[in-house]
Amino acid sequence: MYIRHLHNSKSNFILLLFALLIFTSNLYSQELSQKFSGYLTEYYTVNEVPSVTAGIAVNNKILWMDSRGYADIEHQTKSSTSTIYRIASISKSITAVAVMQLVEKGLINLDDDALLYIPYFTHKKYKFTIRQLLSHTSGIRGYRDGEFDSKDFYPTIKDAVLKLNNDPLEYEPGTKYLYSSLAYNLLAAIIENVTKQSFVDYVTYNIFVPAGMNSTFADAQKSLIFNRARGYEKNIKREFENAALADLSIKIPGGGFISTVEDLLRFGMAIMNGTLIKKSTLDKILEPTILKNGEVKKYGLGFSIEKDEAGKIFFCHYGGGTGFVSQFLFYPDENIAAVHLINVKNGIFESPAVDLVSLYKGRTVIVKKQLSDHLMKKYLISDIDNCIKEYEKVKRNPGSYFYSADQIYSFCSDLITLNKSEDAKKFLNVFLAEYPDYTKAFVTLAEIYLKEGKVKLAEDNYNAALKIEPNNNQIKEMIKKIKS
Repeated sequence: MYIRHLHNSKSNFILLLFALLIFTSNLYSQELSQKFSGYLTEYYTVNEVPSVTAGIAVNNKILWMDSRGYADIEHQTKSSTSTIYRIASISKSITAVAVMQLVEKGLINLDDDALLYIPYFTHKKYKFTIRQLLSHTSGIRGYRDGEFDSKDFYPTIKDAVLKLNNDPLEYEPGTKYLYSSLAYNLLAAIIENVTKQSFVDYVTYNIFVPAGMNSTFADAQKSLIFNRARGYEKNIKREFENAALADLSIKIPGGGFISTVEDLLRFGMAIMNGTLIKKSTLDKILEPTILKNGEVKKYGLGFSIEKDEAGKIFFCHYGGGTGFVSQFLFYPDENIAAVHLINVKNGIFESPAVDLVSLYKGRTVIVKKQLSDHLMKKYLISDIDNCIKEYEKVKRNPGSYFYSADQIYSFCSDLITLNKSEDAKKFLNVFLAEYPDYTKAFVTLAEIYLKEGKVKLAEDNYNAALKIEPNNNQIKEMIKKIKS
């Protein structure tokens, strides 16, 4: 009788302990969710974006997702976790995983000559490999004027590939890194040749379906896609405007998919848990690219390699498309994935996805105001001298402002847009006193002086920029033009 009582007491204690663990776990999850939601509200308010949707997954489970703002401002349609956004260059990660599936099956080799699989593409001075296409070291060019926001419709991948057919390579493959969304069209062409399927069909049945990504599609301009967010820009006065019309058929594999926060979290989980590719394949994807001169680039095969504030490496891809910005990231060693999607292109300098991981790890996150916005608002009601005073004041004590060279230079760019070249020159000289190695500032000054006919000053500033970036061919060309 005593033994039975003891056994029952033991069982009751274990049940009680189990219940306590579940209760504690639920309490912790609720506390985390409140932190995440509070952060998202603050981010939405401080950064004044139309909408932001974000989420985090841990150990193959979506821990939290939420949204703030409007998917469509004019119709007052609120965003939600089901809202579909342009994911821009995150599309490259999808294409890269598709390519690596074919490598796993032995259907292609990363170091094969890419044109073995694209018979209709004209051979160039040098051969380039599939690996080099994935790592932006193939020599295939980037966008030219008007191509980022192209209005032209390309019915097939072949049509998009042939857009590049007559262009020479920009450099010998493997010797430089040149980011090229259009190069990813050639990867899609390889997939089509090898699988005898359309690129979109292949990724649908081999990535989207197995990963459970039910709301990810190629962005077809004419198609009706329910829950699709509209894209916006901020004008000089920091008011929202509709983003330019863009037909993404020129770059579906490198920047033309649309998706939701849930689907991208599922994509991250499926990469890490082996649903889409093996762990050994993932390790290959995440190796940094090494150029022929030994220089190491923080980009693998379709993924960037970054470090967080604690020095921990994570892998990600940013997206910056017409009217949208995004980020997808994951920590394979810790089984964490995070995503954010925002429907405005300009003025975004922070990463909610990175911040969510920081919050999950118990770090403090402070949402900061955009300094460029603050300076422009000041400028519109004051003058450049007062803006410089405000800049110097914030520099001494950045406090609640997001303070970086890119953020401050953004204000200079806005002055150029306003045709306030004298004010821009004045501010750029103050800016360069703090950031003497910021190439774009010297180039901007050179362009202003060139327009004013001050050729010697233009040349001096181009030469200053060239000292910082001695291999910059565009700057070299401008100096050559001035001398001739």
